[in-house]
Formats: sequence, C-alpha cells, structure tokens
Amino acid sequence: AEDLGHLTQEVFDLRDKFGLVGMRVLHFAFAHWPNNMYLPHNYIPNCIAYTGTHDNNTTIGWFRHNMKEKERQTLIDYLQKEGDPERNINWDLIRLVLASVADTAVLLFQDVLD
Repeated sequence: AEDLGHLTQEVFDLRDKFGLVGMRVLHFAFAHWPNNMYLPHNYIPNCIAYTGTHDNNTTIGWFRHNMKEKERQTLIDYLQKEGDPERNINWDLIRLVLASVADTAVLLFQDVLD
C-alpha cells in the first residue's frame, strides 16, 4: 500500500488491519522529522524499501540538485562518510536499502547504472 504523503493514524491502522505492505523511500529519510520512519533503522520487516521512486530524481541527481544542505549533511553524518560525499552515493544508498530489515527492496535501474 502506498503509505506516502499525508499520513494519519487512520492510514497506519488501515494498513495494519489488512496486513498491507508499507513503503519506505530512502530519499524521504533525511528531512528533520522526529522518529522519521524512512530512516533505515526505523524500517519494519513488512515493508518495501526503495532508494527512490519514478516520481523522484535518480539518487545522484537528488543528492546534487534536490537535497537541502541540512538534509545532505544529515545523510553524510548518517553514512559516517569521509572524503568526497558524492563519491558512490548511489551505492551507499543502495547498500542502506539492501541491508535494512525490509522484506523487499526495490532499486531504481538508473541508480544501479549511475
């Protein structure tokens, strides 16, 4: 189920009542929300983890052009990344998704090719 956008407790209750699988889009993870459910350490097994979606830029494009500086720094800190933060950023995010507890991971082909 697409549990993205304006989320209320009713959305979560309905998803859970029917055992629907949730979505976790990593590109949404680094905004400063308390207990951000899109951060990989907050994922639940009953979800599909994505680096991004067809509605998003590629991971490299998102990192270069769409992230706010504060979000970019949060991502760099989360990754504990040293050196050039852009180097292999697509693979850093792919690893986060694949290493998460999510039952399923979806990678954008563009992220793999970049």
